[in-house]
Amino acid sequence: MKKIQTYNETSLHASIKDWYAKPGDIIESQVDGYRIDIVRGDQLIEIQVKNFSRLKEKLAVLLANYKVRIIYPIPRIRWIHYADTQKRRLSPRKGKLEHIFQELVYITSELTNSNLSLELLFVHEEEIRQNDGLGSWRRRGISIVDRKLLDIVDRVPFYFPASFQQMLETLHNQQFTTREIAKHRDISENLARKMVYCLWKTDLIAKIGKRGHHNLYSLNFSNLVD
Repeated sequence: MKKIQTYNETSLHASIKDWYAKPGDIIESQVDGYRIDIVRGDQLIEIQVKNFSRLKEKLAVLLANYKVRIIYPIPRIRWIHYADTQKRRLSPRKGKLEHIFQELVYITSELTNSNLSLELLFVHEEEIRQNDGLGSWRRRGISIVDRKLLDIVDRVPFYFPASFQQMLETLHNQQFTTREIAKHRDISENLARKMVYCLWKTDLIAKIGKRGHHNLYSLNFSNLVD
């Protein structure tokens, strides 16, 4: 593999890049002014462990001329390690397929582009935290200083619109709200709102009115896969 440069990245990102790379790949190359994790023939591969908002401008440029695949890890199991006390605990949160929508909300305008593909990696990871007073108020100032890959347990390609449609198969011929989607998929209402937003922005569902105080949606059958 031909390596062009290195840059600041989490251990998780670096480990996935090493795991995913194949002989003949070009690692950390420049394409049209953008740094690319892996160039494999005519495909550009981006490993994005968070913050798809950073990809929006890059995708708008690159998808016009290149096939781009985004690799996104979702932690099935996450250990939290506190560097200052050396304590370690298991997070109760278990990653699910639907967690991809936390990031897809930032790139809805690109999801219908045939040059874009997604692959989800379900992983076991360790999150390193440091009580330095600089972190989020939600964590009382504790910073996340690194994420480490422990294992890759599954890889799932995510297709538009087929993967979206599969999530709603049992809702055919039904009308639904975000609250009902949350119950149907066993996810939080906040995550359900992000999922519904992506489906609505890509015309897979249509807003048809209200049910109580909630927006009511139905499947847009003309845009679904037969």
